Amino acid sequence: MYRMIYLSSVAGHLDDAGLRSILETSRRNNTRDGITGLLAHHDGDFLQILEGPRPEVEVCFARISLDPRHRQVITVTQADVADRLFPGWSMGLADPGTFANTSAEGVTRLSDVRDGLEGIAEQDRRAAIMLRTFFNSHRDLEVGPLRPTG
Repeated sequence: MYRMIYLSSVAGHLDDAGLRSILETSRRNNTRDGITGLLAHHDGDFLQILEGPRPEVEVCFARISLDPRHRQVITVTQADVADRLFPGWSMGLADPGTFANTSAEGVTRLSDVRDGLEGIAEQDRRAAIMLRTFFNSHRDLEVGPLRPTG
């Protein structure tokens, strides 16, 4: 199992319909390729966690890197891992907007992901730190420090 985390920014304006389009395409492709993960979106910024077989994750990331809706795509971390953080999500979306406040399948509030950071940290501290950093880069989403491991 392989996990990659990247950051990017929206190129231009992305409305709910555009976000839904990204989510639907991601789910279709990821289900086909055995990839799971989380896409966190706020104020035009993305943090995405992709996990699955390494070749498929790398091909997926190459597609994302070429997608004109993304700019400033930066790989933050990549590593072989024992387990998935999001085994039931072909692609979960975390977003604070009205779209995320619906009952759409696989859509959750950023606050719910934020509240689950300790559980994520138990499996992958780097992923939890990156999510925490993403939240803290937006004043309205700030969270406190993770508990020390030990």
